[in-house]
Amino acid sequence: MKKKSYLFPWEKKIPLTCPRCNGTIQTNPLWPWEKPEDKIRELQRYFCHTIDLSLIKQAQVLTENDAKCAKKLEEYRKEFLGEGGKMKTHEELNPLFIVENGPPEIFLRHGLFPLLALLTETGRKILYLFLCMSAEKPLLPQRFFKECLNTSRANVSSIIMRLKSWRLMTTYKINVKGRANGRQLCFSLSAVARQRLDKDLLEYDCFRETVGTTVRPLARSYSYVPWRTDLGLLDRENEQKQTAGIDKSG
Repeated sequence: MKKKSYLFPWEKKIPLTCPRCNGTIQTNPLWPWEKPEDKIRELQRYFCHTIDLSLIKQAQVLTENDAKCAKKLEEYRKEFLGEGGKMKTHEELNPLFIVENGPPEIFLRHGLFPLLALLTETGRKILYLFLCMSAEKPLLPQRFFKECLNTSRANVSSIIMRLKSWRLMTTYKINVKGRANGRQLCFSLSAVARQRLDKDLLEYDCFRETVGTTVRPLARSYSYVPWRTDLGLLDRENEQKQTAGIDKSG
């Protein structure tokens, strides 16, 4: 199966429908500094008649925050290019990916960007779930991902191992009672990983919106999980219960 890549807002195609001929064309959103008149001239060659500015009103206009994120993405991608724009060799790139006492340099420099490129769609969802966990109770059991994402245990294990290979995960075995009596394997983001990823999550709107849109329906279905309360994941009643539970446990 082909890997589904993460699409940034400026990479998404928007369908525009001409009000005169009902012809449709796909185009990218406008940058904050991009003039509608220039975009019209760009699109004019696809139509057999003159088009006006009303067509551009259908297009999304990106924000300054999107532009800031795009600049950071460009910095990350340049890490793989050498002189003349050629791809660096494995030997040249290897120092960025060495894991010794903590996460590799590529992660420490660029945070979420290499992970968005590395992980599958399910892997990104698991990462988002970890990012949405309350810092007071950041543990999630392996079976939780299998259940809420409707995926296999093998797939979950593969994704967790990939994150662990970059020293981004901490593993715990905790005692549980009831039907699952015994020791249960649980995971949490390492302190370094959480701090670095939180920086990107709070700095770039498109990440925060993606994480919120992805996790919000899951958080409301599994409201007993200790979710963080600063991302608007829960309805007001459950958010108050979460806050009260955290305060009580503290």
